[in-house]
Amino acid sequence: MLKVNSKGDCKEEVYNQLVQGILNGDWEKGCLLPSENELAQKFQVSRVPIREAIQRLKAMGVVESQQGKGTYVKNVDSESLMRSIVPLMSFRDTKQLIDILEYRKLVEPFCIRQIIQNCTEKEIDSLEEFVVSYESMEDPASEFKYYDTYFHKRIIELTGNEFLVLINNITASAMEYYLQYTIVNMDLEWAANGHIRILEALRKRDEDQAVEVMNGHLGEVYKKLMLLYRKDES
Repeated sequence: MLKVNSKGDCKEEVYNQLVQGILNGDWEKGCLLPSENELAQKFQVSRVPIREAIQRLKAMGVVESQQGKGTYVKNVDSESLMRSIVPLMSFRDTKQLIDILEYRKLVEPFCIRQIIQNCTEKEIDSLEEFVVSYESMEDPASEFKYYDTYFHKRIIELTGNEFLVLINNITASAMEYYLQYTIVNMDLEWAANGHIRILEALRKRDEDQAVEVMNGHLGEVYKKLMLLYRKDES
């Protein structure tokens, strides 16, 4: 586990090697994972795919982060780990992705209203970690996938609804998979600004504006996905 060989999809290879390392016992339960910088040096990649892989493992309950200490292996049971992985590998059909996005178009505006009604300013401010302007991104195509995935993940988490969080953990990987094929045709500056506008509306407690921006944000992604689906069908 010293180097990622595939430059085309290093994110998936990093993730797969981390999973394999945990299953093989390279990192046992309670073991502290190397830092993002150390893993990036080992795999000879940037920190972005390392961060994405670790976030996926967190969502699956395989690892957990402790503030000021690092990331520890939480679950090394092969059966439960594979039960978590299998659903994430099943959404590769474009129609299934459209179904997921239609679900998100219904759920995320609801989440926006829940956040405004129930969350503290500090909780809303926690979204800022995943709100980054297009101009500040060194590698927009790669970085936006990360920020988009975890911005929407945090939106779901802030509702406190454990069922919605579970469903999002299952479907987030599928949407991220879709992004790698459509991102070349997406206006990333517009999309990144959408996150900024959503956060601004949440801070103002402006439900209608926040929902309108979220609907436009997801609607644009939906259009791209429908174009891809029609192309596949033709």
